[in-house]
Amino acid sequence: MKISDLPPEIRSQLEKRPEIKLESPTGNSFGEVLKNSLDNLQQMQAEAAHQQSLLALGEAENVAEVVIATEKASLAMDLTLAIRNKLLEAYQSIMNTPV
Repeated sequence: MKISDLPPEIRSQLEKRPEIKLESPTGNSFGEVLKNSLDNLQQMQAEAAHQQSLLALGEAENVAEVVIATEKASLAMDLTLAIRNKLLEAYQSIMNTPV
């Protein structure tokens, strides 16, 4: 849901508060940012797998590059899981809030 999709009464209330920015600075929605991040993670994992395959075949020129690519993919996956866990915690907190 984009900010521009908000009902007019809510949007008008938010526009009265200058400290609240209604549009993201990059113009991307949360969904687009999330999709781009997951695509980037997938590319890192594919590159690490390719480097590992080259190493297994004995065609890798530099073992350090294989280790670096593998560690980058591992760290990106760890970060993605941490973000997912925080999002789930926030969602559960909101859902458990008494109305």
